[in-house]
Amino acid sequence: MLSVILWQASTFHYVTFWVISNQVASAYLSHQWYHKTFTNYPKERKIIIPYIW
Repeated sequence: MLSVILWQASTFHYVTFWVISNQVASAYLSHQWYHKTFTNYPKERKIIIPYIW
């Protein structure tokens, strides 16, 4: 409902883009840290979307 109301507001788009990019960057860095820290961490585990990416 909120996205329908704020669809024309450019601030909504900027904030949404910022939050998504921040979460992706955080997930990537955490994923790299887990690979370095834990030797038995699965290499094939996906970062953001299970079974895709």
